[in-house]
Amino acid sequence: MLLSDGRARPSSTWEAHNLPANARYLLRVRDVTADSMAPSRLVLRACSAGWSDPDRPGADLAGLTWAFLRSGSRCVIAPRWDVDRESSRTLLAAVYRHLGAGEPAWRALWRVQRELAEDTARPWLSHFYHWSAFTLTGDWR
Repeated sequence: MLLSDGRARPSSTWEAHNLPANARYLLRVRDVTADSMAPSRLVLRACSAGWSDPDRPGADLAGLTWAFLRSGSRCVIAPRWDVDRESSRTLLAAVYRHLGAGEPAWRALWRVQRELAEDTARPWLSHFYHWSAFTLTGDWR
């Protein structure tokens, strides 16, 4: 799982993560495609990592999702917009529980999204903002 900000902008929280303030931790598409560093299944929790510009047809073929698929990942789960830290943690922890139980990636994501959408104990999680940002691209099995 890649945890980061999915947009190329400086972070004001580097110190909180014990990273040197002058370090450069920018993962670019060319880094991914050049190093063949792709796991078979990848979850990107980076805000907007799966975003593509609807006004630019084919723009989704130039982002991190595409880069990892091109480098050999079979499946990428990534958010299409900026996500809330707590709700995305809740969603992805549940997805990983289902994956660990042997469910295919598509079913794990679908099941958790459905569970959150119908969550009456935590109604704030039922808003689509909290569960529908994540999409699966690639081999859905």
